[in-house]
Amino acid sequence: MKEKVNLILLRMYDLLLSLTFIIIGVLMISSRYGIFAEEFPKEFLSVLPFDSWFIPGIISIIVFGIGNIIAFIFSFLKKDNPHSLSLIMGSILFICMVLQVIILREWYLATVQFIVLSIVQIALSTETLWTI
Repeated sequence: MKEKVNLILLRMYDLLLSLTFIIIGVLMISSRYGIFAEEFPKEFLSVLPFDSWFIPGIISIIVFGIGNIIAFIFSFLKKDNPHSLSLIMGSILFICMVLQVIILREWYLATVQFIVLSIVQIALSTETLWTI
């Protein structure tokens, strides 16, 4: 019973993260046209190899949005290790956030929140691993 609850929690968490990153990606793409400019400061772009938030928005949608949707679907299809792709996605998110801090040389509230989200995803994946 516990493994079923853990797997359901992990699936819902993957779905929630995918929707979150798709929305964030759309907001980043929209900031290219001056909408939501306050949320995504142009000062960060001087450190990054991008001239607008368009490409990072696309990356957010493809890597984290679609990646977590695939992890969600994968958890239904794979019977022996349904957590593995979710564990990978959480690890990728964690590494990206650490790299962001290293590149920008600053901590931001959103960075801390995404690090926490990645740790929760890794923990849920690991818990699912131990209960299956």
